[in-house]
Amino acid sequence: MRNTTQESATGRHRPRRAGFVGLGALALLFGLPSAPAAHEIASDVTIRAFVKLEDGQLRFLVRVPLMALADFQWPVTGPGFLSLDKAEPMLRDAVQAWISVYVRFYENGRSLGDGTIRAARISRPGSESFNDYGEALAHVTGPGLPSNTQLIWDQALVDALLDYPIQSPPSSFSLEPRLALLGLRTTTVLRFVTPEGETRAYQYHGNPGLIRLDPRWYHAAFTFVRSGT
Repeated sequence: MRNTTQESATGRHRPRRAGFVGLGALALLFGLPSAPAAHEIASDVTIRAFVKLEDGQLRFLVRVPLMALADFQWPVTGPGFLSLDKAEPMLRDAVQAWISVYVRFYENGRSLGDGTIRAARISRPGSESFNDYGEALAHVTGPGLPSNTQLIWDQALVDALLDYPIQSPPSSFSLEPRLALLGLRTTTVLRFVTPEGETRAYQYHGNPGLIRLDPRWYHAAFTFVRSGT
């Protein structure tokens, strides 16, 4: 469930501070585990993603650090271990608030709207499941971590799958990501898997503007690097 928030001067939602002061005082008095500060902005954020056209839809697989999804009071236990049982139900709201609304896909210039969140899960740091599209898809839609997993909250990753209905795979597709607000500095590594199975790699910083994902391009792979805000 989303925390009660108020709009800040920067346009990001900020949690009301009074409740956090009270919780911190209780933690000091009674030795309770303190919750992470939901208003902190992550410093360097790396986003990994795949885009693939299949079965009448565009599939968007994305991995972001949990701490980049601000304004959510992620539940912790002990010395800062993420409480998976309580965090998992919050993931779809967090993905909707910080990823879905800030990523726009277009088919022949027509917006595909907000994606449908098919799956969202917590992953360990260092997980190599996003090295390949098939492996990433199986990982995101597979079983989550055991509830007794000891994972420091600010080291956790969030993996999600979003689907967008499309008219035809041969259409011209483009992407406008605005995920720079996830951190002070953001780097995205995006891989587009064409209907023919070729993979094209993009890397960009901040908000790069419109990125064309045209399966008719003759380039098998290239790197797109541009600084944005």
